[in-house]
Amino acid sequence: MRAPGLALTVWGVTTLVTLPLAAMLHDDITTHLGSSTAAERALQGWDPDWPGEFAAGATGVATTFTREILGATVTVATLSRVLGGEGLPAPVASAVAIYLIASVFLSGGIIDRLARARPLGALTFFALSAAYFFRLLRLAVLAGAVYWFLFRTVHPLLFEVLFDRLTRDLASESQAMGLLAGLYIVFVVILGLVSLVFDFTRVRLVVEDRRSVLAALGAGLRFVRRRLWRSIGLYTLNILVLVIMARLWFQLAIGAGGP
Repeated sequence: MRAPGLALTVWGVTTLVTLPLAAMLHDDITTHLGSSTAAERALQGWDPDWPGEFAAGATGVATTFTREILGATVTVATLSRVLGGEGLPAPVASAVAIYLIASVFLSGGIIDRLARARPLGALTFFALSAAYFFRLLRLAVLAGAVYWFLFRTVHPLLFEVLFDRLTRDLASESQAMGLLAGLYIVFVVILGLVSLVFDFTRVRLVVEDRRSVLAALGAGLRFVRRRLWRSIGLYTLNILVLVIMARLWFQLAIGAGGP
């Protein structure tokens, strides 16, 4: 609350990265509708048949414009794609890559600002961000390799090999769905623990001004191991905040009832 500049900076970066995608989607929709009768119907109200027609010839970022964007279902659909390890259209993947690099750059300044608990000024903030950038970038590459391993090795082991073996003799679909939900919980817990260690590694790397990424990773791992339940409690509080925000979004998200 006492560092609104950080929130505005992150929001600004998010907006700058996503606006070009919105412009591309706008052009695709405009081209598809043109002066057709579908365009006239769109002016009168939502046409439930049109998204299917649009999706049939969609490419690139336009493939993300589906019925699931209505209301709050996009949040669930996005989470499902992430946990399912699905790929992204090329333009979206490029935007995500740009956003991740920007986040790595800003994270050094953000951590330092929060650790000092006092304003730094824009010049000092961006200078610190630049100073820590390459260290945090090396850590991000290492984290990316770990996540790649989890999705390429652990994910198929759980959801293909183990799930097929455990459901081979099941007669009830509800039991299979319950088992699938349990495997997702296991995978999310693994992802959460890995994320927790890398989060504290970033903090140790910046606050202690460490040069070695591996040494910082070891320090972060030891910190989590010695304070396991308190660290998990803090991480859980963060997750609960996201759940509450998602619940509010589910309630407030606009549907497709009007023009």
